[in-house]
Amino acid sequence: MASGQSMDAMMQEFEMAATAEMFTNIVDLCLKKCINTTYKDADLSKAEAVCVDRCQSKFFEFYETSVKSIAARMRTQQEQQQATAGRQ
Repeated sequence: MASGQSMDAMMQEFEMAATAEMFTNIVDLCLKKCINTTYKDADLSKAEAVCVDRCQSKFFEFYETSVKSIAARMRTQQEQQQATAGRQ
């Protein structure tokens, strides 16, 4: 049971780090792509707001797909380890 608990803790830590990195990447990428750096107006223009919305949507879709793929690989790996341990 202890290894299961440590695996859960590792997953939570990974998820927190991945979420923080994702947020940082979204901000960096979408700001560079969508926002005019001369800052003529205090508010986003409609075009900038639409660009940011599309940019973050694409990023979240990619993130969700990546997380599902990583989780599936980790489950497969864990099942293989448990099967190997059960044979010993």
